[in-house]
Amino acid sequence: TPNSFYQVYVMAICSSSDSSFYTGPLSFNTSNQGTYMDWSTDCSPAGFIDISGTGTDLLLTDDSEIGMLLPFPILYQGTLMNDCTIGNNGGMALGTTTALIGYGGNMNTQPGSFIFPWGDDLDDETGNVYHQTIGVAPNRMFIVQWDNICNFSGSVGAPTVTFQVQFDEATGKIWFVYNDVVFGTPNASDDYAANADIGVSGPNQDLNVS
Repeated sequence: TPNSFYQVYVMAICSSSDSSFYTGPLSFNTSNQGTYMDWSTDCSPAGFIDISGTGTDLLLTDDSEIGMLLPFPILYQGTLMNDCTIGNNGGMALGTTTALIGYGGNMNTQPGSFIFPWGDDLDDETGNVYHQTIGVAPNRMFIVQWDNICNFSGSVGAPTVTFQVQFDEATGKIWFVYNDVVFGTPNASDDYAANADIGVSGPNQDLNVS
């Protein structure tokens, strides 16, 4: 059956009187996804999809988070995730609505299934964080967009960056998509995520991209 989870027990029988015990369980799924992830510099086929005018504003403040149900289950490193926590500081966590997102850091030390397209101490004086689901099942895309977000400590009119995470229902792929990665003066040292942490953590694997 497609998109299902199974466990298999195996016994090797050498003779009619063999009393060997079953070995297992061996777990697998039929979602065409393994328990480990690969990453590449490939770009999302959809490109950057601006949802700042159509998405739901999460009304996040500095260092804050909000929990929510996912619009469709996400199979992440072999575990089916149904909810998430989204934070103002350029990251989110799957499988929980009460995570503390923090500022990124080494993915090997994260305590859960975290996703950081731009993990840093970001502020809330400019911009907002939005989410939106586009398309029709089974080809939907869930998008979280950090739009015109400034560095801490920011101010009205401070330089900003814009980026998003795209979750593709059909392929199970997760895309980091960047629309504007240049703060400029006075935060030019943070341009191109120079001081941000980019990567993912999970139950089976942690990936430090930058």
